Amino acid sequence: EEIKVEVSVAHDFEDIVTSAFDATEFIGDGNQTFDSDVLKYEAAVDEANNNVISAESTIQSLQEELSTFDVRVPILEAEKKVAAAKRDFKAAGKASKEIKDALARKEQCEAELSGEAMERKQAAKEELQKVTLLLEEKKSIAAEKGKEASLKRIETLRERIAHLQSVVKELGVDPTDSDSINVACVGAFVIDSQISVLEAEGKALGEKFGGWETDAVEDSSNAADEANDVGDVPSDTVIDDDTLQEYATLAAE
Repeated sequence: EEIKVEVSVAHDFEDIVTSAFDATEFIGDGNQTFDSDVLKYEAAVDEANNNVISAESTIQSLQEELSTFDVRVPILEAEKKVAAAKRDFKAAGKASKEIKDALARKEQCEAELSGEAMERKQAAKEELQKVTLLLEEKKSIAAEKGKEASLKRIETLRERIAHLQSVVKELGVDPTDSDSINVACVGAFVIDSQISVLEAEGKALGEKFGGWETDAVEDSSNAADEANDVGDVPSDTVIDDDTLQEYATLAAE
């Protein structure tokens, strides 16, 4: 008769565990879309910043090149005069061509500095400002949605803990009583440890977003907390091999 009772409890415990440890509730993240937007705009900000740096580098290079003409052209003009005085028309012609090319390039650099290069820099700065503002907006939205999701999760944790506590009460055993080894005691012990896991999650969320009060789960057991350091999430493995073997034997009968 006692074996039948244990087997019946084992079957009930199997249903309870299936419900209490439902992994599907942890699948998915409602904030993935918002986090993805943040990553997208962080990349956009990096790209825009690189474009600004590139535009500024181009302007600096043009300015440095311009400064060389102030030295180079007078030297070429002097060389041309010397060559002309020596009636070295070939050298004079070469100097004259180099002067012409230098002045043409100088004019081109000045045009780029006052036009395309500056416009590119201005456009890059405006784009950087635009995506930076959008990034801050996306971060704000993601933070707000993250808080909403966390507070919703906290409420779910409270409900789950309250449900599991009522199950432990219905089993009518003390999960910390090591002298009692039966299906009900093992079940209570497993469920109690799961309560500790959920409480640890709620505490972590509460420290970040608020909304978690320890008195909201008054009846939860501290057995798993005593077995783990404060702040650590209790391990899911909380039953010794002998206890598991006894439960498996009873469940198989």
